[in-house]
Amino acid sequence: MTVKISVDDARGIIVARASGQLSGSQIVDAFNAIIVETQGKIMGKDVLFVCGKDVSFHHIDLQALHDIRISMERWRKVYPMEKHGIACVVPATLSQATAKLWKSITETSGFDVSVDIFEKEADATAWLNAERTKEAEAH
Repeated sequence: MTVKISVDDARGIIVARASGQLSGSQIVDAFNAIIVETQGKIMGKDVLFVCGKDVSFHHIDLQALHDIRISMERWRKVYPMEKHGIACVVPATLSQATAKLWKSITETSGFDVSVDIFEKEADATAWLNAERTKEAEAH
């Protein structure tokens, strides 16, 4: 399993691409590494999380989602986080139940975040752009 995370400065987003078997601890480790590497500059940026066609979720349970949330709460204390969006792209062959569970837990965690699930990367990117436009118009 790999999760490659990069900062796309041109679009102002974080891009995470996953392949293979994916566990909750691997997601936490990948995001912790990029937060440290960027000295927190990614906090509050929109995230495009793209799962390859070969992704399967293993050991993503309530404990793993809790660990992800706790990790983000810890980082939020160090680096302020503005409202942001998370667009998850999962292939049709992958059960979206795990992604929907992530969405519900994230949205009820107290973070100022919008989350949605897509099958196509272009649709996810368009949604992130629309969310940013709505946020900019609100201010």
